[in-house]
Formats: sequence, structure tokens, C-alpha cells
Amino acid sequence: MNNTYSQAESSRIEIAADAAVSVQVSIGTTIRCLRGKVWLTQEGDSRDYTFPQGTTFCIDRPGQAVLTSIDGSSVVVVGKAGSMALPGTVRIDSIEALTRAAREAQAAYIRYVLSRLFTWPLSQLRRLGLFVTRRSLPEDPCIQTSCSSLAQKPRRS
Repeated sequence: MNNTYSQAESSRIEIAADAAVSVQVSIGTTIRCLRGKVWLTQEGDSRDYTFPQGTTFCIDRPGQAVLTSIDGSSVVVVGKAGSMALPGTVRIDSIEALTRAAREAQAAYIRYVLSRLFTWPLSQLRRLGLFVTRRSLPEDPCIQTSCSSLAQKPRRS
């Protein structure tokens, strides 16, 4: 692991893109994702958890927890649970933030699919010479000559 943190009061941890940190946790410790997406693995737990910005996970077993950033860097706050936190649960801090993050992820996926969908057929048409772009059109000297001669004609009064 890149870094190991011991659980004190509360600590803000920045996780670089494609990096992981190890945190010593106890039952009831919360991990709040402030930015990015986090993949959580707990010692002695066969399940893994992923949670986006705007959510808080409450640890349900003591030991080491490994936090890995997904799709870029992440920022988390590891701290003591409040009275409302139940071990092993995920709380959505802001449904609007979660909805916005889901829409952004969906839009990014749709852009990716559409770009892949249109790129391949166009490349095949270009390869066959059936698709001509504006840059590949030849200049028409007749059009240029007639346009320039129109601009140079004197006006009658």
C-alpha cells in the first residue's frame, strides 16, 4: 500500500489516481467520499464496496481497510461515526449529488458509445473512398473567378 493511516479523530485523505491507502479502522468508523469514487476492501470481509462522492460508509468490522480511487483521484474523510450511523451501511449525504454523478457517468458512457458507433463506419467509408470531407474537396476556380469579378465591377450611377 502507498500509505497507512491510523484512526484518530478524523482525517482527510487524498488518494491519487490509481493509488490505494490503508486505514486502521474500528467498528462504527465512517468513510465519507468527498470527491471521486472509492473502492473499499475490509480485512476479513469477502465483499468489496464502491461508493461515489456524496456517500458515507460505516465500517462493520475492526482491522485494516484499503481505499482505492477509481477513475481519477479521490478525497475521503475517515472519522468516528455519529449516533445515527449503523455499521455496514451506506448513507447518501445528498441525493442530488448522487443523481448528478449518476447522470454525468451515464452521459460520459453514451458519448463514448456514440463516438465508437460513428467512428468505425466513417473510417470504413473513407478507406473505400466513399466519404469525402470538406477538406478533401477541390477548389473550384470558376466560382472564385466569378465572385472576384463581381466584386470588381464598377457601379452605374
